[in-house]
Amino acid sequence: IAMAYYEGETLKHKLSGGPLPLDDAIDIAIQTGQGLIRAHEAGIMHRDIKPDNIVITDRNEVKLIDFGIAKLATQSGMTQTGSTL
Repeated sequence: IAMAYYEGETLKHKLSGGPLPLDDAIDIAIQTGQGLIRAHEAGIMHRDIKPDNIVITDRNEVKLIDFGIAKLATQSGMTQTGSTL
């Protein structure tokens, strides 16, 4: 999988300064959900959503990064509980 490079800060870094204003938190949550919907529509399961893998650009656009352990929805089999990814 090829991934684009985005300038910005991770959600983890942004949260290190304390709680976000409610409007910002809602916007980030909505954009993150929209990104996941687009990935799922393309048949891709990210499988590693966390604040480190969410980048907020200077234009306040949310970008999902690090699809390193992503899986195609068409791949059979489930990851076993307790498995290291």
